[in-house]
Amino acid sequence: MDYPKPKEVETAVLDQLESWNKLLPAARTTQQEAILRRVRERLKEMGGPNAVEAGAYHEAGHAVIAIVLGFNVITVGITDLDHEVCDYEIPMPTTEGSARKEILILLSGLAAQHKKHSGSCRRWHSSQDEERINSLAVEVGLDWPKLQEEAVDLVEKHWPIIEQIAQRLLKSKQLSGDEVRQIVRSTQE
Repeated sequence: MDYPKPKEVETAVLDQLESWNKLLPAARTTQQEAILRRVRERLKEMGGPNAVEAGAYHEAGHAVIAIVLGFNVITVGITDLDHEVCDYEIPMPTTEGSARKEILILLSGLAAQHKKHSGSCRRWHSSQDEERINSLAVEVGLDWPKLQEEAVDLVEKHWPIIEQIAQRLLKSKQLSGDEVRQIVRSTQE
């Protein structure tokens, strides 16, 4: 499947903004200008040669650390258009222990991405992760910034496995939880 290049996406967005201007008699609104600025910034960040690879390492970090910490990974995947996913089952009810582990999983994605391509890390890469981290931390009263170092240590310890998962993601775009578990098991033996 061929995906549009960042310049093609920017052109499409600019065309949409121009159509808004035709519908609205006034010049672009402040909101439209803000959208355009954000799109241009994001496209510039996405367009780097390592963007997809960075996303693969980010999701591989989540998946490997989730399995190491005893979570059931369902699937992990990437696309060429900045859409990444690592689905895992969340234990209920949330306890301080399960929240702590989930925060480590969430922090491990960015830690893995940073280890591979430190220049690729932008605030939007982890915005959903940060929202979930903050929610968990408030729910159970954890000081999550202290867990960042532990997440980096976990990524370091399991780096060879994270690299294998990321490389497989770059080839196949999606792995099942069973495939990830098999790689983790075979590497740990």
